[in-house]
Amino acid sequence: MKILCIIRYEIDPSQRDGFKQYAENWGRIIPRCGGRLIGYYLPYEGTNYVGWGMIGFDSLAAYEQYKARLRADRDVMIASGFPGYYTDPTAAKDSTVAKIGFDLTMLPEQRDDFEFRRARGFKASAAPARYQTVRQALEAGPLFFSQLMAAVGSKDGREVAVALDALREEGVLTRLKNGEWTLKSETK
Repeated sequence: MKILCIIRYEIDPSQRDGFKQYAENWGRIIPRCGGRLIGYYLPYEGTNYVGWGMIGFDSLAAYEQYKARLRADRDVMIASGFPGYYTDPTAAKDSTVAKIGFDLTMLPEQRDDFEFRRARGFKASAAPARYQTVRQALEAGPLFFSQLMAAVGSKDGREVAVALDALREEGVLTRLKNGEWTLKSETK
């Protein structure tokens, strides 16, 4: 993977289930269009209104092809009357907004094939990095993504995501049932 798209979502805390459904539905469209879904992450601890999505591509050309494969006639929908977020400058006088999105309807039999994880909120640490690489940190034992960020002194997690993908490509990375990343030799 050479390109990683990190998408930040601001979520109405009362609409967490809607965001979960949205994230699950992307499991069909991203691979169909040529992307590699790394994951969608709901707020868990700390900030309760920020969600994340990560999609990988092998090249800039693959990313451009992905965008071209999105079918507006089948995938795009526009709806209005949604409650607006309190900071949304586009909200109407009744505090509602219109949304544009993709109809990501997934067949019921596909739901079990989608892996969904909730990430813990990240609070940047001022402590110095304990490890030079993600591999070294995982050699010490399983860690959540935010713990990996703290372990290597990452401010935004981009290099951690790239390192995790490289370990996955090597075939040495896996996740435990609770969402911790671990090296396969560490799996118990």
